[in-house]
Amino acid sequence: MKVKPGLEQIRKVGSRFKGKKIALLTHRAAYTSDFQHAVDLFIENGLKPKLLLSPEHGIFSSKADGAMVGREVFKGIEVISIYDKRERVKEDLLDIEIVFVDLQDVGVRCYTYISALKDIMKAAGELGIKVVVLDRPNPLGGERVEGPVLEERYISYVGVAPIPFIHGLTMGEMGYLFKNMFKIDVDYEVFKIEGWKRDMYFDETSLPWIPPSPGLPCFENALSYPATVFFEGTNISEGRGTTRPFIVFGAPWMNSIKLAEELNQKNLPGVYFIPAAFTPCASKYKDEKCEGVELLVLNKRKFNPIITIVTLFYELFQHYAEDIEWLVSKGNYWVDLLWGGDSFRTYSEAQAIEPLLEEVGKGLDDFKKIAREVYLY
Repeated sequence: MKVKPGLEQIRKVGSRFKGKKIALLTHRAAYTSDFQHAVDLFIENGLKPKLLLSPEHGIFSSKADGAMVGREVFKGIEVISIYDKRERVKEDLLDIEIVFVDLQDVGVRCYTYISALKDIMKAAGELGIKVVVLDRPNPLGGERVEGPVLEERYISYVGVAPIPFIHGLTMGEMGYLFKNMFKIDVDYEVFKIEGWKRDMYFDETSLPWIPPSPGLPCFENALSYPATVFFEGTNISEGRGTTRPFIVFGAPWMNSIKLAEELNQKNLPGVYFIPAAFTPCASKYKDEKCEGVELLVLNKRKFNPIITIVTLFYELFQHYAEDIEWLVSKGNYWVDLLWGGDSFRTYSEAQAIEPLLEEVGKGLDDFKKIAREVYLY
């Protein structure tokens, strides 16, 4: 059966909402299986949004990570960036009756589209506005639940809830989780995906991969992202400014051949490492030659991003401990906010791989029980 995103339900039941004042939180990746964008589909069905809202990276999914989006116009409709406004988004919804949400998520806690969803749900609940999520597949499937559960004192925009790093939920399911977890009193509904099963990765859906952000141009990048995103918290390039972001990583002071050889000796499941040299045109080490490694996911079901990144940092600290730096943002180590605690940083420095891997599994069984209560598929 062909997989059809929840957006396509508008063709069947959109008449329910005619005459309502509508806002649509969306971006470039919000297409139907037959290549109609969400805004066009809404207009065609007599549901022209009064207001468009965008997440991080903007309505065109083109802004750099962390960049302010500013004013945008799409299809002649004003776009408000809720990434820019965050807690102040409520003031733009005062004349709205329904907010639709159609965002392609990546299935990883630090990807901020679930943060945008929480902000909208909270604001809508306070204003008595209905929220409808037009659901889309989790690119990593709905069975993989891995990584550290975020400690509540590390809640931030890149860690919006005490959930595992790889959470296994769709956006629609995540909304139900937020509703329960944070006691959000909002009229909430999900238009389900047709034909999607929890064991399906994105490349098995027949849907086209339309980049939800500049750093994830292909599904291949999204596969390795749950491991290599942690380089964002260091002075090691995560490949931004290259054609292989989150697939290559490195720095001017690395030995690519030696590092690749040693990593392959670890026989990590589902992944192989090849030496890489690259010169970023933006971001870290702009216009400087870097050496590093290209991470090739050979078997997506066997590949374990968390074991992979823990092993990578163990190797890196054995050889480059004096060169590696942890980046700080507003008084916090960025890698701590990504990981959801300080154990990754402290254990990596101590080169203590086993205790870190043991700690990672804590809380996963409890979360899985909670998550099953909101499963839609």
